[in-house]
Amino acid sequence: MIKTAWMLTIAAALVFQGCATLKKEECLTADWDLIGYEDGLKGYAPERIGKHRKACAEYGVTPDTAAYTGGRSRGLVQYCTPSKGFNIGRRGNGYSDVCQAHPDLEAAFHEGFLFGRKIYLLESEIEEKKEHIRVMEEEMADLEVQIKDKEKQLSPNCTNSAACQKALSRIQDLGRKVYHNTRMIRHEKLAVMALSHKLKKLLAQSPY
Repeated sequence: MIKTAWMLTIAAALVFQGCATLKKEECLTADWDLIGYEDGLKGYAPERIGKHRKACAEYGVTPDTAAYTGGRSRGLVQYCTPSKGFNIGRRGNGYSDVCQAHPDLEAAFHEGFLFGRKIYLLESEIEEKKEHIRVMEEEMADLEVQIKDKEKQLSPNCTNSAACQKALSRIQDLGRKVYHNTRMIRHEKLAVMALSHKLKKLLAQSPY
């Protein structure tokens, strides 16, 4: 589960970094300190300036690297907080270790991220099990309909013993599936209750 979580984190970070960058008007009137600051607030990696450079090259504008870097660093100070890390993890989003630029903030940010991620994974597991229950309950309803249809073949008018035996056998098969689904639904509902209790306890412990 941990490996999967980090794979999702990296994937989400890559998508996040692929967002569109500056328009013509923004390039021509660029305040690179402010652009850097806003990128820092959003948690963009330092490579983001390369996208700005590419976007603005068409209009003969070159980013002020020093101003951008200074602004981004200030923005990261506000981005790299424990509560921000928690919110990112809680939403199931990822980040690309941008807070390593501020070692004094990175550890607390990462701790918040992992706590939020833990809640996200629990909530996802609960929803997955609820969906499984819903699917099995739909299957149960269909099985009940099939059983009733087969039971009609066992009426007093059923004179073909082979056909009656076949219908009875089918009813027994369907009955076993109903029994299996009933047990599985009960098991999943108990699991949802246990996970919900764990989630409630975890939320109560949250300092964010």
